[in-house]
Amino acid sequence: MRHGFATGKNVTSPHCEQREEACKVPMSANCSPPSPFRDGPRGPSNHRESFSVAVPRCGDLLAGMRITGNPEEWLAWLTGKDERKWHRATLILGGLSPENEVDTTPLVKALASENRDVVFWSTVGLGRLGARASGAICELSHLAINHHQFGVRQAAVRALSKIGPSDRQAKSAVLAALDDPNPFVRQSALQALIDFKELSKRELSRIEAMEVDPDRAVSNWAVSALRNIQLKGRTKA
Repeated sequence: MRHGFATGKNVTSPHCEQREEACKVPMSANCSPPSPFRDGPRGPSNHRESFSVAVPRCGDLLAGMRITGNPEEWLAWLTGKDERKWHRATLILGGLSPENEVDTTPLVKALASENRDVVFWSTVGLGRLGARASGAICELSHLAINHHQFGVRQAAVRALSKIGPSDRQAKSAVLAALDDPNPFVRQSALQALIDFKELSKRELSRIEAMEVDPDRAVSNWAVSALRNIQLKGRTKA
């Protein structure tokens, strides 16, 4: 039986309604990414699984797959009744790359949807497109901090690090995610900060403070993140 989402929180950011002024930023059986919001055949429930489990690394497997349809169709497949098309949409969005000439506008608009599948997979797809999706930074920053589902916040944090590793707004949102109540999101924020180009001493201190996080995995990631940032020489003088 399909588990729908007729109700939900509208995630539209008031700061993103006027995009140009407010944001100012320009079917493989072995690779079937589940939704983090479903029990049963479509995947684990949101309270049990993290983004890293919900989205396997399918990019390499999908590299040779011909992308069919367009963003509007993929979004429709996510809300339709055809299970095969639903899985096809998740495979496509989870396997996009910066080389794919995809119109990001429908995916950015979909971030304001009340359907959590649509928001989640649009976020994943935009992150896979990297800098091509720079126009989504404002909306993704809002989702990373404010969305009520931790899987969406986690996906938004990951996407921001891939889309805007030099963007101040993106970095600010990821740093804010260090205070997220969910440990999976805090872990993702630490992992994401490794990708940002420059971090100040104050920002590094925030990461270092995470070494005493009550969640052991988070505290371990804080140590690992600092080590990787130092190795990459991504600290401000």
